Amino acid sequence: MEGYKWIATNENRLNVTLPQPYDLIRGSIIGMVDMVDCVKCHGSRWFFGPFGFVFEHPVIFKEPIPYRGQPKIFEAFIHPPKL
Repeated sequence: MEGYKWIATNENRLNVTLPQPYDLIRGSIIGMVDMVDCVKCHGSRWFFGPFGFVFEHPVIFKEPIPYRGQPKIFEAFIHPPKL
């Protein structure tokens, strides 16, 4: 909840109405990306090292896929939905 409050207060750069915390999707995969690099330095304001991952080609799924998450980057063995 603290992270949500911080984003709502400090990082709503798109100036959009954020969903309420209880409306956020949990326990599901909502999209996929390609991890294309691991860097020690990056100009992004989100980089806080010592290493950062660079992602490209984000795809948002039309429907969330229920999936048990993991507290790290992981490869989900699913068949992505047709887009």
